[in-house]
Amino acid sequence: MKGRWYYILYFVPVILATGAAIWRTSLTWVPVEAVVESTAIRKTRPGTPAWSIIATINYEAEGKSFRKEHVDVFHDADRAVTEAEKGKWPLGRGFTVYYQQNNPARYSLLPDGNAEVWVVLTVLFCIAYFLVLLPFYIASRR
Repeated sequence: MKGRWYYILYFVPVILATGAAIWRTSLTWVPVEAVVESTAIRKTRPGTPAWSIIATINYEAEGKSFRKEHVDVFHDADRAVTEAEKGKWPLGRGFTVYYQQNNPARYSLLPDGNAEVWVVLTVLFCIAYFLVLLPFYIASRR
């Protein structure tokens, strides 16, 4: 029995995190045309500066119109680069966004709805969690 708690402490959160990542990858994201309504440049990270083009966009999905504010369409550490990129985002510009099929108010700029990011984070979580619990497991085996 000694040391078995380690397996429970490790595998339950890992199974939950993996299940969440699998669920996230199973969602269907539908492409739709969005239109830029306005743009602005803002400092988006304290400390190390990061400048972003923040847009207000409109898109239609499932027969409804959606207006989203604070959409980060571009970011860079150099404000001059961000200023130059802003010219590529004029009012009325169309571009593709992806909405979640069962929840059209949720959108993503990536076709998979950032599912890849969730998978990577889950893997990193599992590794970090293992490394944190490893000393406790080793100590319990002595």
